[in-house]
Amino acid sequence: MIQDTTGLARILCRVDIAGIPETSTIDFAELYIPGFLQQGLDIRFTLEAKRVTTQWNTNSVSWYYPWANPGGDFDTTDCCLFTLDAIEVRETYLDITPIIQSVVEGEDNYGIILKRPALEHNGFTQYNSELYEKLPEARLTVLYHNDN
Repeated sequence: MIQDTTGLARILCRVDIAGIPETSTIDFAELYIPGFLQQGLDIRFTLEAKRVTTQWNTNSVSWYYPWANPGGDFDTTDCCLFTLDAIEVRETYLDITPIIQSVVEGEDNYGIILKRPALEHNGFTQYNSELYEKLPEARLTVLYHNDN
């Protein structure tokens, strides 16, 4: 997790797809996060996943480093979304197939960043603490085929 001085945060995740041949086609890739409740929110909650475009290190990453853009450098063309109602507790399934396919096709694999859209504060706040608690239980599923 990276956080600015006001408490706005985003989540960085490594995506290990070692072993998938670069000649493969990704049929489906999904990031699953167990159900969590957004305390204190009276609006919808949208979770975005985007491909990170700058290499980072867990021990030194921050809101400002190593990014050209504070809060992280990420691909703005591919975006995977999942939306929940404010008081809904439901498992989150992010279809990240386009992100994983682009990495298999040669884009750098610096992981993904999880954030909220600009209309929903562009990041997470203290109300999202239950999401943070569920992240260790998250899992990535990738289905692919190789015609070679």
